[in-house]
Amino acid sequence: MEFLSSHHVFSSGDLEEGASFAGQVWERNRSIKTDRRRYGIRWNQFDMEKIGFSDVEHDCAVDLTAQGPLSDHFRLFFHEYGSINYTVDGKAFESHSRNPRDACARH
Repeated sequence: MEFLSSHHVFSSGDLEEGASFAGQVWERNRSIKTDRRRYGIRWNQFDMEKIGFSDVEHDCAVDLTAQGPLSDHFRLFFHEYGSINYTVDGKAFESHSRNPRDACARH
């Protein structure tokens, strides 16, 4: 999302630092790097009154596990690549670029 590049809020090459920052959004989370590539995260975010847009990019595959009620936000996921597996009220979903029907989740 090129329009968000001027709204850079965070970047790091340290997994623990990245997980700590993600914890501000994904409460009680655990991040694990799942491939051999060097860890890196870039986070751009633009917030308006009741809506925000984020662009999060990782240099490697990351397994992020978050537990509990995350927030009262409505989140839409648009993927250039990769996926997000999540469970809401016991129902499992996978959000990825080939599955637009499950691209949003109420957290």
